[in-house]
Amino acid sequence: MITSPLFINYVLPVCISVGLGGFLSLLVLSRLLYDHVQRHHANLMDATRSQSFWLDQDQSMAFIADIWTMTRDGSFHRVQSPFWRVLFGVNAVIGGLMVLAMLVVCIGFVS
Repeated sequence: MITSPLFINYVLPVCISVGLGGFLSLLVLSRLLYDHVQRHHANLMDATRSQSFWLDQDQSMAFIADIWTMTRDGSFHRVQSPFWRVLFGVNAVIGGLMVLAMLVVCIGFVS
C-alpha cells in the first residue's frame, strides 16, 4: 500500500467519494435514460435478456449495460433532443471517472 500522507489524506478519500458518488449518479442517470429511451425510442434499444430464475432485468441492473451499449455503439445519436444526447455524454463521463477512481484505489493498495 502507498503510505504517502498525500495519498492517504487526500487522494484516497477523493477517489472513494468519486467512486461512490459516481456509482449512485450513474445508477440514477442510467435509469432515467433507460426509461426515456424505452418509452420514446423503443426501436433504438435491443434490451438485454437478463432474465434469470431469481432476478429480472431491473433487479440485476442490466439497464446500465443497455445504456452503455447505446453509448458505445453511437445509437444514442438518433435521439432528436440535444438535452437527452448530452445526458448520454454526461453518463459516459461519470462512468469513466468512477472507473478511473476505483483503479487508482486498487493500484494504491497493490503497490
